Amino acid sequence: MENNINEEKYSEFISMLELKKIDLESIIANKNVEFPSKKQPLDIAIENEVEKAKQKDEEIIMPVLFRVKAFTNKSNKDLDYKEIPEQDTLFTIELRLSVSYFFDISEANAKDIISQYTDILELFAERNVYLNVWPYIRANVSDLTSKMGLPPLVLPLKKTRFL
Repeated sequence: MENNINEEKYSEFISMLELKKIDLESIIANKNVEFPSKKQPLDIAIENEVEKAKQKDEEIIMPVLFRVKAFTNKSNKDLDYKEIPEQDTLFTIELRLSVSYFFDISEANAKDIISQYTDILELFAERNVYLNVWPYIRANVSDLTSKMGLPPLVLPLKKTRFL
């Protein structure tokens, strides 16, 4: 997909954009109290999705869903998030965020940014949105695991390649 994007158009899109706010819409955190207390290595599974953008005047709102699960991996295989059995799961955390970006353009030009930049929005979600929310996700996951009585889980830095 990235090969089809005009980098000049992408740069133009980025230059008009400012991060307005990041709202935490919901948190669901579950600890499995029946999980065996013996020390054992745990794997972490992460699943995330930047959902379809919505426009409100000069604002673009990008809903983000993030899930993390700590589990014992008895199969030693890479497991899809949804394949992990509940009895092997120590905890799950789900965060829903809403990321708002403001377009620094006249109201007349802002009429339908989503249709003007449909191809760009998908790439923007892939390249930028997740990186913008990652510090908030890391802080919430660390805080929530500590509040569950577990050692704080510090997620690694999110890195992206230069495109």
